[in-house]
Amino acid sequence: MTSVIFLSILMTFLFTCNNYAFVQHLITLLSSEFEVRDLGNAYYFLGIEVSPTSTGLMLSQHKYDLDILHRVGMSSCKSIDTLFSTSKIGL
Repeated sequence: MTSVIFLSILMTFLFTCNNYAFVQHLITLLSSEFEVRDLGNAYYFLGIEVSPTSTGLMLSQHKYDLDILHRVGMSSCKSIDTLFSTSKIGL
């Protein structure tokens, strides 16, 4: 079974799929109607780092977080454990 993830933001598209031939076919179909550039594997997309793993893709905003800390002059601050409960809270 082929699984496809399609993300579109402001005419920027990201395709990921467990079937490489299907992705190539999709790019060919889109190219017949639109100007398309295949930029290869995604490593950073709209502020999100994309890292391949053995089980799929890992999405992270770590670089974005570091950029914010740098902009506000806090990049050399020490981190601490969260002060909030990480377990489910019943209300």
